[in-house]
Amino acid sequence: MPERTRTDPTRVAVALDLSGLRPGPAGTSGVVADAIAALLRAEPGVDLVLVGPEQDAGPADRAAAAAAAGDRLGHVRSGAAADPADPDRAVRSRLDVPTRVGAARVAAGAVDVLVSAATPAVALAAARVALPALPGAGRPVLAAAVAVPGSPRPAVVGDVGGEVHPDVDTVAAVVGAAARSLAGPDARVRPLLGEGPHPVGARALLDGAVDGLVADGRSGAVLLDALTAAAAVHVLGLVVLGRSGPVVVAEPSVEQLCAAVGLAARLVRGGVVDACTTELAAVVRARRVAAGLPSVPGGPR
Repeated sequence: MPERTRTDPTRVAVALDLSGLRPGPAGTSGVVADAIAALLRAEPGVDLVLVGPEQDAGPADRAAAAAAAGDRLGHVRSGAAADPADPDRAVRSRLDVPTRVGAARVAAGAVDVLVSAATPAVALAAARVALPALPGAGRPVLAAAVAVPGSPRPAVVGDVGGEVHPDVDTVAAVVGAAARSLAGPDARVRPLLGEGPHPVGARALLDGAVDGLVADGRSGAVLLDALTAAAAVHVLGLVVLGRSGPVVVAEPSVEQLCAAVGLAARLVRGGVVDACTTELAAVVRARRVAAGLPSVPGGPR
C-alpha cells in the first residue's frame, strides 16, 4: 500500500506496531499473520501499515494480502522493540524503535492513527517524542476506552496513567473530547476529582448515566483496575490524548488488537484530535481571562 492518500475520507489508515505481541505455536510470524488477517476481515474500512523489522513482516504480508480484498496492507521497516525496562531512554535514543516510527508516521500525516501492542509507558514515550503537543496541552493524558455491558457506545475513563497529572483542566478537556468523538455531541462527562475511585462514579458509568469519567492519575488507574477485575467493563484500548495525532495501546493479543483497531477507526472518524483542539482552546481562553489577559493574544481585555 502506498503512503497515505486522502481520496476517501471514510477510510482510515492505521500504523500497526506489533511490539510485544505474544508468539503462538507457529512462532511470531504466524501470530502476526493471524492478527493482520483478522484485522482486515473485521475492519473493511481500514488500511494497515505494519511497522516492524523486515523478518517479522514477510510471511504476514503474504497471508494478509491473500485475506484482503485489495491493496490494504503496507510495511514500514523499523528496528527492534524498545526495552520496556527503560522506555524513555530507549525511545529517545533510537530513531528506529517501532512505536516511535509509527508515531512519526502519524505526525507526518502518512497515516491517521497508531495502534501499538507495546507497553503504555513505551507508547507514552513515543508520543512525547514524535507527536507535537496540541496548544494548551503539556504532558500526554492516558485514557481508557471501555465497553460497558448493555451500552451501545464506548465510555472513556481518564487519566489512568498511574501518576497524578499536574493539569486537571487538560485532563477534563481531552477526556470530554474523546467521549464526544466516541459517543456523539451529547456525551455526558462527570468529574471524579476529589472523590476517589469509589462506587458513585463507577455506578454512573455502569448505569449509562455518563459517557466519561475524569479521574486523575492514580485514582483513574485504581478505578479502571476495579472495574476490569469485576468484569464490569471490557477495555477496548488505552488512548494517548493531547497530541497532534491519536495513539491507541492494545494488550498484545489478536483479539485485543482487533478491538483497538476498531476503536482507533472510531476515534479518527469522530474527529478526536479536532475535538481535543477545540476543548483545549477553551481552557486556554479561560486561563487567560482568569489571569486578566485578553482571551486571545492581541485581543481586547
